[in-house]
Amino acid sequence: RGEVVHTEPLVWAGREGGVAANRSPLPVALASHGCVWRRAALTALDDAHISYRVAYTCDNCFGQEAAMFSDLAVAPFPISLVRPPLRKLDREGLPALADYQIALVRSNSNPVNDALAGHVKEAFLDLR
Repeated sequence: RGEVVHTEPLVWAGREGGVAANRSPLPVALASHGCVWRRAALTALDDAHISYRVAYTCDNCFGQEAAMFSDLAVAPFPISLVRPPLRKLDREGLPALADYQIALVRSNSNPVNDALAGHVKEAFLDLR
């Protein structure tokens, strides 16, 4: 539904030199229910039969980031947001995560909506 304006890989992230990714059950920091990142992470862990515990939940990615900075948990995160002291966790045997998409949904077309939609699309083009 809507026009896809951004697609990006979702990866497992954690603190560089941290130990959270080696704990069992795996401590994960997730967004609230309904978030596509949360659903992707839990489905991947369940499908891979990896034991986990939801260590932290929050309404936005800043809470997840804080848990990772403190090495209290790992989290599903867009690759563009993984920056030091975080790193992509690719040697820990965690299951791959799918790309996620952001879609622009509009109920109708008029000059104001069209102008705003154009700015939104331009902003996401700058991320590529």
